[in-house]
Amino acid sequence: MLHPIDARHRQALASGIAFENPVGHRVLSEFGFEALLFPGQTVGSVMLYSSNNGGVLLTGDSASGTSADQAKAGMERLIRPPIETSVDGGELRRQWFAFDRPVATVLPFHGTGYVDRQRNLLQS
Repeated sequence: MLHPIDARHRQALASGIAFENPVGHRVLSEFGFEALLFPGQTVGSVMLYSSNNGGVLLTGDSASGTSADQAKAGMERLIRPPIETSVDGGELRRQWFAFDRPVATVLPFHGTGYVDRQRNLLQS
């Protein structure tokens, strides 16, 4: 699966794969997830969200977790991915400020994840 915006990227086109749009995809729905368009890391970045269990968010590269050492030191938060890897860091920031769904479990593609927290992890 790849959002149609990113499926038009030259690297995706070169793969020769016929990607399916994850937004509204029945397979994700069967597992209780929905794909949310979340531009910034790429123009067609998506995150997967489920409202089950207080909210589960799979961020992909739209956020990073702390390193193992940072987590051991008690740092519990999501970290902005390196700006040089994002196509639009400002848009990514705007998307995060606008995100308003409850999240008790967040699993980024890189770094520490947070599972079954009693509070909304994204609230300040």
